Amino acid sequence: MKKLYSLLVACIATTIGFGQITLVEDINPGTNGSTFGYPYIFDGYIYFRADDKDDAEDHGSELWKSNGSETALIDLKDGLGVDSKPFGFFELNNKLFFSAQAPTSRSNYQWEYDPSTGDFKDIALYNFYSTSVQPVIINNNAYFGRWNDSYHLFQFDGTSEPTRVDNLASGIMDEYVRDIIYYNDKLVLYMKNNLEDKNNPQGTEVGTELYLYDFTSKTYSLIKNIETDYITGPGDFNSSGISNFTILNNTLYFEAQGHLWSTDGEVAEGTTPEATGVTEQLLDIESVSNFFAWNNLLLFKGDDANSISQLFVYDPQTGNATQLSSNGTLDHNPNDYTVAGDGYVYYTGVEDSSTGDPEEVGISYLYRTDGSIIQKVFGNTNFSGFDDMILLDGILYFEATDGTVGEELYKLDPATITANDVATGIEDELYIKNLSLYPNPTKGTINISGLETSDVAYTVYDISGRTIQSGITNTQISLNCAPGIYIIELKDGNKITTHKVQVK
Repeated sequence: MKKLYSLLVACIATTIGFGQITLVEDINPGTNGSTFGYPYIFDGYIYFRADDKDDAEDHGSELWKSNGSETALIDLKDGLGVDSKPFGFFELNNKLFFSAQAPTSRSNYQWEYDPSTGDFKDIALYNFYSTSVQPVIINNNAYFGRWNDSYHLFQFDGTSEPTRVDNLASGIMDEYVRDIIYYNDKLVLYMKNNLEDKNNPQGTEVGTELYLYDFTSKTYSLIKNIETDYITGPGDFNSSGISNFTILNNTLYFEAQGHLWSTDGEVAEGTTPEATGVTEQLLDIESVSNFFAWNNLLLFKGDDANSISQLFVYDPQTGNATQLSSNGTLDHNPNDYTVAGDGYVYYTGVEDSSTGDPEEVGISYLYRTDGSIIQKVFGNTNFSGFDDMILLDGILYFEATDGTVGEELYKLDPATITANDVATGIEDELYIKNLSLYPNPTKGTINISGLETSDVAYTVYDISGRTIQSGITNTQISLNCAPGIYIIELKDGNKITTHKVQVK
């Protein structure tokens, strides 16, 4: 039986420039963090997995939900430190489905949440599907490769036992589905025919490759055997390693053998340029992954000439890819792309070791891109460890830490971000890191270090935006104002920065 614990959110706000990152809930008190993960939006809430193991009441790794104002624990398995470990959320017919351990078992079963009744219940479907084969929703049915049945393709209507998807052309086909996407009214699959379909026009024993399922004819067809070399004799046949199915402008893009490929989803017929069935490699960039379609562009992670992973953007109109990030020695690892509606894609990434703290090598930060440049958001703060970002009602939610509270659920309104809250390029990031205003709080005198020019214009504003004083400074400002919170704007050459200070 599940328990629902409603919590009041501790609205601890850390103001950075004019932007604001706010702690939603300190689920696991202390510095260890709650291992926030698997966020999914449903019925106005973010559902996710977290662990309050250092709390006085340790509920284990359990299901939580939050709308940014209220956060609640849904304890699927009673008992101190007993885990249900939910994952793999998807919505079907106005209900939330996910996998989690049953109340009396450590095995994964399918769960259902019906918001009309408020009930969470185990629907007793053992090992429903794998996280690597996220269900695809088509006409009120979910399609997936079922883990407990050798990854055969199944469909599920949300009310009854999943049923096997037919193949009428060659009898029962022993398919082994690894990935799936709905494209042009058909299913494109990364799968293996374990019965070695001898009727393939592109060869037999093709391994795990690119296939098509036609709902009308109820047949599977090989689209292309990308890895044409296969093992002769006992053992598994070579596979093309397909992943990252992504649709952009009615073209299906994917990764195969570490490269960017595209397909029209049709089985090849004939050899003339006019023949249908075009599946081809597009770029020579290695180790591509983490695809995201946005604004007629394809963002992805790939290796540069030095085998450092960077953020690239591919323009289908020109056929060219542009490298946006420039990490010199550390993989940038762009991930968790999220569109906030302000003309940017926000994502998490690692900064170049030449600009970062040597003690924080590999730590992720918040970035954004407009498809032409990248900017580090709040590059001059202690916030780091950004991960699992998602958007709810125009607000960004993510895992992060401020260096005091462990990695927990935070939120940020992108509308509060100004040009002074971001850094573009290594030069700006270094400048922000070296610039310091102290002491803060102050009794009236602010010292400044890290300026690049000798005469810097400054303006002091109150929190309503009214100018309090202005002038020219080299290393110090004497504030002639009453106690309170103020914003100091510095114009150092072509660099403009803002800093919040408190006068006591």
